[in-house]
Amino acid sequence: MTLKEKDVENVIDILISSDSFNVKKLAEYLKVSRSYLYKEFRHLLPKPASITQKRIENAILRIRQRTGRSLLTISEVAIESGVSRQSISRDYSHLLSMIKGKKSVDIIPNSTTESEEKIKFLEDQISSLSMKNEEYEENIKLKVYSDMMKQDLASFTAQKDKANAIKLQNQNDEIIAINKQQISELADLRSQLSELKRKSKTIIPGCNIIAHIKPDYSSISSKMDLKTSMEIFFEIEEKNINDAIDICFTSQPNSVIFFQPFLSCNFESLGITLSKGDVILIESNFPLAKQFKKLLLNISEIPVHSISCKGHELQLANFYCRKNHTNKFSEEFIDKLYKLISYPDQNDGFKSVTLVKPSPSISAVK
Repeated sequence: MTLKEKDVENVIDILISSDSFNVKKLAEYLKVSRSYLYKEFRHLLPKPASITQKRIENAILRIRQRTGRSLLTISEVAIESGVSRQSISRDYSHLLSMIKGKKSVDIIPNSTTESEEKIKFLEDQISSLSMKNEEYEENIKLKVYSDMMKQDLASFTAQKDKANAIKLQNQNDEIIAINKQQISELADLRSQLSELKRKSKTIIPGCNIIAHIKPDYSSISSKMDLKTSMEIFFEIEEKNINDAIDICFTSQPNSVIFFQPFLSCNFESLGITLSKGDVILIESNFPLAKQFKKLLLNISEIPVHSISCKGHELQLANFYCRKNHTNKFSEEFIDKLYKLISYPDQNDGFKSVTLVKPSPSISAVK
């Protein structure tokens, strides 16, 4: 059956509405190859400009949800979206009415925006409960320590004094029980707030890691001979870089980080601060230069920063693999891999090249 443009457009609309569009998924839905899509239907694929517009609209929505304000400034939208003020004013002037609060943002909120909305709601609840607890504490003090109450108790007979003391104690116990319940609810809300903040990806102000692409080594076993495991390893790395190119093409990030740990550590343990805007992190352990040269050739319009691990002992890689890639890579494999390593150079076309030396204490974190 011949594939029609309308069919392609319908599937693209479905994937975009579910916030899961990329060329690979589009090809799987249509049961065709990615190269066929690029050749026959490239004109239907979303353009970077539409992706940038969506990024600006999402930024407006996030700021509104976070601050409760409708009237925003171009500067704060530019910082939140990673798009320059000049570009917003010049190329996306039709969005200025949204920024000024004259028009609503007609898009479905993404997960980050929904998280920020939940955080603001929970913070309001915590504030309200805190005020209620303060009122309860004041009531307890008034009921227990009132001088008038003490004088009244002293004037009663022993029997009435005992009865009123019991009544007072019951009232006090009831208030304390209510207060404990409120404190428990407050603790639950704080726990939910902490979890939402952890998931909201605000570790680096202005930076949004939209994808972390890394190879899947599940098909490799340390029981394989060196030649077989190395062949499968190269195939996995080749698939990983092809997937990365597709995602970069469809997402159009502000920058790309090409990270080469060479099986010695994970990116988070290095504590490196990334640049502002949307960032794609591509992790690769492929030792030869041909892969990163292929990446640079295919995404030449996007700045690519290289970060590679260098200068550590092989024992560090062996230890990290035992902890994080159990029964995958033998010492013989790692020794062979390190003999093949060719490190990136800025002359290759990278925006920047960084070499880091991971330490044993870093690799032990798991």
